[in-house]
Amino acid sequence: MPEDFLQTHTNRIYEETRYKLVLRTCMMLGFLILLVSVLSFVKSKYNPLPDLIAVGICAISAVLLIKTKKYKLIGGFAILASFIIIVLTLFFVRSIHYTTPLWMFVHVLFSFIVLNKIFGLIALALNFTCLFIYVYYFFPENLNSVKHFDKTDAILYMSEFVILAIAIGYILFTYVSATQRSEAIVKLINRQLNERNRLIGRQKSEMEVMLKEIHHRVKNNLQIISSLLRLQSETLSESERSIYTEAVNRVSAMAIIHEKMYQTDSLSNFDLKEYIVTLIDSLIESYSVSRKIVSEVNVNVGNLNTKSIVPIAMMLNELVSNSVKHAFVDIENPRVAITIADITENQVMIEYFDNGNWVRKNESTFGLEIIEAMTQQMDGTKVRRSNEEGTYYIFQLHKIA
Repeated sequence: MPEDFLQTHTNRIYEETRYKLVLRTCMMLGFLILLVSVLSFVKSKYNPLPDLIAVGICAISAVLLIKTKKYKLIGGFAILASFIIIVLTLFFVRSIHYTTPLWMFVHVLFSFIVLNKIFGLIALALNFTCLFIYVYYFFPENLNSVKHFDKTDAILYMSEFVILAIAIGYILFTYVSATQRSEAIVKLINRQLNERNRLIGRQKSEMEVMLKEIHHRVKNNLQIISSLLRLQSETLSESERSIYTEAVNRVSAMAIIHEKMYQTDSLSNFDLKEYIVTLIDSLIESYSVSRKIVSEVNVNVGNLNTKSIVPIAMMLNELVSNSVKHAFVDIENPRVAITIADITENQVMIEYFDNGNWVRKNESTFGLEIIEAMTQQMDGTKVRRSNEEGTYYIFQLHKIA
């Protein structure tokens, strides 16, 4: 699916971006912090040990990341280790800690981008909790311990600020670049999908026009066959002519399907109820029934294609034909009721009822064979029962894919 492809492609971009972000940040910070630690040797009051530990963590993280490619695991290790360094430096190194809040910001930003928002919020809460504790308990003492601040101190702090600026800028630049790249790819894919959808829509319209023309021609050919059969039956006796009439009705049942197919606006919206009503009217006219036969048709099905409609049409044709010919001989108010409904997504139930009085020896044997064959074709079952009210047929059929 296009949506799945788009999601997969976007995720791949973010995965690659995060991997590169962790690797390059570790390498960049390791190099820059190493420079600061070298500068720290200039002033004896500065302890370079935290910086050297940070350089070691960056180097180890970069090596492990190159070997394992597991940026989340290595990123998590770097985030945890850097948090420990920040906390130890904050509480155990006597300094005003001008830059420590910015290191905390880098730590939180890195956590949000590399891991996720949950870990980012946790990092945010932990860092600010430590900062509040430091300000409340340790800041006055550290402030009093600072006796003198010269130009060398300023240079060291400026160097650290430069590193922080580079780190923050790089992380934000990488994130924004990845977002813009993803948006550009999404727009490109959307344009391609829209163009493809327009092409598919045009092809679908052309296909429907072609299929409707095919249905129209098939319907015309079937009508010609029906006409030929009627002409042929004119040369036969009345008793022999009924065989041709049944054949004509079976061909007409197929012709009506194709007629409804090319008359509908969309081939996927075949009106089965309208078809059944038309089929019943056609059979009543064919058998020249003088009395009005009341028909009740209820249809509630979905996803029923032509492969399933055809055998259902043949079954209903035989059932209605048998009812008209054999069940309504002495019935004053003949009635036929047909209900078609989904049992499951792949199964459909057909209930057929007439209030006639069947004489079994007059039933069309060939018609019953057709009903049985169509039932088997749809891998279904058939139940027939009669009572004083009339005769019921109940079919449970599998839709043909």
